[in-house]
Amino acid sequence: MSNDFYAGEVKSQSIAAKQMANEYIQFCGTPKERGNIFMNAPLSSKTYDTMITLNLADDKYLQINSENDGEQRYFHDETTIKYLDSKREIILFKDSLHEGLESLKNMLLLSLNNELPVSEKTFLTGVGYEWNIYYHNLDEFSEEDPTELYSLWSVSPEIGSASWIYNRNSQIFFEISPQYLWDFIDSNVNEEQTSFEEFMESYTFDAQFSLDRKVCIEMVKILEGFLSTVEL
Repeated sequence: MSNDFYAGEVKSQSIAAKQMANEYIQFCGTPKERGNIFMNAPLSSKTYDTMITLNLADDKYLQINSENDGEQRYFHDETTIKYLDSKREIILFKDSLHEGLESLKNMLLLSLNNELPVSEKTFLTGVGYEWNIYYHNLDEFSEEDPTELYSLWSVSPEIGSASWIYNRNSQIFFEISPQYLWDFIDSNVNEEQTSFEEFMESYTFDAQFSLDRKVCIEMVKILEGFLSTVEL
């Protein structure tokens, strides 16, 4: 297969992806229309007074909980976002409602446009692997964070994990990765500590799986609709 043919195929796929995202944006229309989309969202994403559950893939979900149990939600509401599957529950985000949902919406739109490509090496080891190396050596190197483009959310490793969204071969991937605890806390002299070398030697991401484009578009619709009901 010639390089010209391959480049043409990639360009064609990119154009198609952008058209899909643009069609979604045009479809959603005004904030009022986006609110209607949210209120009539499919049952695959259940909504409650203070919680949304987004279906990522088979038996994989994002659960969004707000401490505000009233009918009206606000940008600054303390919000926790968890990843759930059949075996575990991992906290991915703990901050304001608007920041958490807006970040997810924007990253999904970028990935629908194939604007978050990763290399084969990064894909195989995981973006979180590269980030741990970068952050651990932050005092020694002044280079830019090579993973910044893919970062979705991050919390202290004492309570949860980091999450990422990126593209590989025109597919959309969701990754959850552990972080080296002792880069975030002061080590206690009497505390048993895992060295960074040991941590990286046994490193593996918590999860890495593809997201169907239709699922991503549905999630963006729901997030847009929900955000249109949130007050400043």
